[in-house]
Amino acid sequence: MPLLDIATTQPCVRTNVCSQSPSEELNEREKLRRMRISKANKGNTPWNKGRKHSPETLQRIRERTRLAMQDPKVKMKLVNLGHAQSEETRLKIGVAVRMGWERRRGKLMLQENLPL
Repeated sequence: MPLLDIATTQPCVRTNVCSQSPSEELNEREKLRRMRISKANKGNTPWNKGRKHSPETLQRIRERTRLAMQDPKVKMKLVNLGHAQSEETRLKIGVAVRMGWERRRGKLMLQENLPL
């Protein structure tokens, strides 16, 4: 009975020598495994949703983050995280913020003018 390569579902030689190198195959298998787990967990509420971290856990997170930020790889990864908005997007955001201020100001004026 021939063995199957999980990533490509093609038969492998009995010596387990497939078209991919072992690290690539492992990587593909890991991706497949993670995809299946993700699919199975869709729609489920996490067990820790809404819970707060304990002070000890927060301290450990702070320490590990401080330690990780000393690593140049991690720093370089975070440098490119954000991006600047275009001028058009900035104008849209500004209009929306001003509209929110106007609405709030209108509500406050109504409250002030209502007799008690």
